[in-house]
Amino acid sequence: NNNNDNENSENLPPKEEYLSEFELSLFNELNALRSNPPAYAEKLKKRIDCYKDDLTYTPPGEDFCIQTKEGVSSLNDAIQVLENTSPVSPFTAYYGLSKSVSDLVKANGKEGIVSDVSSDGTTPKERLGRYGKWKGNVLELLSFGPRSNIAEDVCIQWLVDDGNANKRQRKLLLDDAFKAIGVSGGTHTDMEYMVCVAASHNYFDGMNDSSDGNVPIVNQDDTPKKNKLERTSDNKNIIRSEPIEAEVDMDKIKLTKIKNQLTLTTVKVADGKQITSNNSWGLPFPVSSDKVTASFDHESRRVIIIIDSYKNQNSDNSGDQVIRSFEVNNDSSCNDNRSKVDISQKPDSFHFTINPCSCPIKVAVHLLEGKTVQFRSVYLEEVKQGNTTTSKTITLNQSITLPIAVTSDHFSFTNNQNGGMTVIVAKAIDISDDSQVEIPINF
Repeated sequence: NNNNDNENSENLPPKEEYLSEFELSLFNELNALRSNPPAYAEKLKKRIDCYKDDLTYTPPGEDFCIQTKEGVSSLNDAIQVLENTSPVSPFTAYYGLSKSVSDLVKANGKEGIVSDVSSDGTTPKERLGRYGKWKGNVLELLSFGPRSNIAEDVCIQWLVDDGNANKRQRKLLLDDAFKAIGVSGGTHTDMEYMVCVAASHNYFDGMNDSSDGNVPIVNQDDTPKKNKLERTSDNKNIIRSEPIEAEVDMDKIKLTKIKNQLTLTTVKVADGKQITSNNSWGLPFPVSSDKVTASFDHESRRVIIIIDSYKNQNSDNSGDQVIRSFEVNNDSSCNDNRSKVDISQKPDSFHFTINPCSCPIKVAVHLLEGKTVQFRSVYLEEVKQGNTTTSKTITLNQSITLPIAVTSDHFSFTNNQNGGMTVIVAKAIDISDDSQVEIPINF
């Protein structure tokens, strides 16, 4: 399937023109899997020895390890499934689907976000209907990490589907009903590399038909949209309302929050009748009302809503939520080339401290299933070989399971005097998601 097989494909470029060398290799890797699952199982068997103590996985040729949830048992399960699976039809690559996932990779890779919701708040459903029309079901697969630029590693990661009880990713790759895919890969500021694949039952490039559960193509001009988030360099989010009409009673403008939804209410009088209008924004992340401020910009006549929260990352379908990413500079006086997480407990909170070591560290704090705090640390280590100095990247994960369930709102962060960071997880917070809260607007 070298070209897209629908009536709109004749003027669209072949996939070799819009997919990078890596993206093409991943596309071919996925089709090699689908064409002969039992043969592909042999690739997985070569990874069995990479598990050193059941749960610890060391990728081939690497000196860093990854702490898995299920260990080698999930790999063995994937091997058994492949050996008993018949071939399915190959995927067809589509320009529109590839463009939509490329938008996600470019936006979130630059911002260091681990999510299927774009940095501007665009949901997958909005994005996947941007350049064409999908039919049936549509799903996305994501991969992050220093080896997410290796097609075989990405494919095996999705097949093993570590930690996901329903093995949704594995099932999608082997499901004959999914025939259309879009592929994109690129760099990621925190995780090095990012990959996104969208798969649907069928797809039509370039069509703007909102039937069958799809949404119309999104306007691509640079004008700020009332339903989009703007991300600032200091990790804040901004929403700009549509301009407020001159007839609106300024004393009756009201901004309220219920759960993750913000609603701006305006009232005006026209032809002797009072007209009330509501504009609502569904936030793609949890936030408490004290993190939301609003002001009226008299020049543009817009209400500017600022969401001041580092807890603005998103949870994927497997319950993996990124709370915050940060960097810890190296300490030249330190002899240790790795930093461990020091844990202490206070009456009202848990404290996790990451101290500097001899090389710089990029740390992403994750919350898994609401109870496990995971620190994913990427070390940039300089290695001297004779007169040559090279840089090597090491990735280590450390997980701590809490005795209570928490949300992103339980987290706070404190910079330490030695350059390290302390992550504080409160045991209880005073927040009600179900009550309506009015956010004051500064005029």
